[in-house]
Amino acid sequence: PGATASAELSAAAAPVGVRVHIRARAMADIQRACQFLSVRRFCRESALALHRCSQAKETDCQVEQVRFQACSEERMPDVIRTLMDTAARRCPTEVGDFQRCVRENGGGTSAEEKCESLDLAAMDCAARVVLHEGSASWETKAE
Repeated sequence: PGATASAELSAAAAPVGVRVHIRARAMADIQRACQFLSVRRFCRESALALHRCSQAKETDCQVEQVRFQACSEERMPDVIRTLMDTAARRCPTEVGDFQRCVRENGGGTSAEEKCESLDLAAMDCAARVVLHEGSASWETKAE
């Protein structure tokens, strides 16, 4: 977990293309974790209904797609809160780096914006935890 913050800090001095790649990878992990949480935890029933419908191939599944999309949008605050809670519990170095940066920059929204790369590092750490634990529990259940 601490390696991510160090990588993000040293990445600030890296060429723009490298920084963009690091940011894109982190955003992809966060997006995958949000999808995972939506499908597996917060919108499980509508995701399962959509999956069953798409497997049946007898209908266009528009109703199921709309239900799942509505659930995902409605539960997104819960998904983000879960990632933030996970970061607080499992990524203390990254969260501490972000909080320290915010304090050193005077606090508030503008300080948070200045420390965005560290915030992203904390969320990325949480996303990787969610994805790792999710795949481990999936493998366990499949056995």
